[in-house]
Amino acid sequence: MDVVVANLKVLSRLEVGERLATRGGRLVTRPPTPLTTLLRFLRAETRESSLKAVETLVDDALRAMRELRERSTSCDITRAQNGSLHDQLLHTMATCDAGIRNLASTYDGDTAVIARLEVVAHQLRTIVATLNSGTPTAP
Repeated sequence: MDVVVANLKVLSRLEVGERLATRGGRLVTRPPTPLTTLLRFLRAETRESSLKAVETLVDDALRAMRELRERSTSCDITRAQNGSLHDQLLHTMATCDAGIRNLASTYDGDTAVIARLEVVAHQLRTIVATLNSGTPTAP
């Protein structure tokens, strides 16, 4: 779950113009430099791979949230630990909207990319709102 939280934090801090990439299952950012395009080409980092990484991250975050709920037992320590992890994950998910908007601005003019990012942002907002309301998430 630490990787999921770390990746959500990277996404939430993404600035306009920065590109996303993955290295060993972790999100990394690429600042806008004259060499960024060449480096992304050489490393086969594409918009599609960035979008897929963001979509997978949302799925992973939701899965982690479900696992935390399932792992809760009658043991007070486990319940407290899971509650803390749950709160951390929920807070981090809630902060991703700005990074997603910034990524959409980076790809301004590519309506397909922007539409997919809008769907991801909506999914995250819905998950956060649902979890804040105490309603169980769908399987």
